[in-house]
Amino acid sequence: MALSLVVVFLFVASVYVYAAYFSPPVEEQECGARIGWRIMTIDNKEDICYDSKTKQIRFTIENGLLQSLESVYVKVQAEKAEKAILLADAKTGRAGAVVGDIPFDPDLEGKLLDLELIPVVVIDEAEAACTDEALRKQQLEPCKFYFY
Repeated sequence: MALSLVVVFLFVASVYVYAAYFSPPVEEQECGARIGWRIMTIDNKEDICYDSKTKQIRFTIENGLLQSLESVYVKVQAEKAEKAILLADAKTGRAGAVVGDIPFDPDLEGKLLDLELIPVVVIDEAEAACTDEALRKQQLEPCKFYFY
């Protein structure tokens, strides 16, 4: 009897720890709805780059006319590390723009292998990261724009 109580307690504690510390900050799903967002283009170049001075990936996203953007969920995969970041302040309405910065140090994390920007929108009264609308980059240009 006591052993079964201990086993149940350990199971409940492990589920709580996983949910609190290791689950993604927002639920990922295929939304099926077209959001219509994209990386902003300036002079025929996408506005996403790596700033070696500040060790940040900088980008500008244009949101479409169909749905408001609640935040941006970012997954960074490098040679030595993987991380997921929720940019909660990257919120905009329809036809808006979002400027974002992601900390990234290639000396510590290794070469960038994959960068995934995923829109977070409200679907059925809950926030969801729409993986079918993800924007992916494998290589980034150095930042050369005057406003960075």
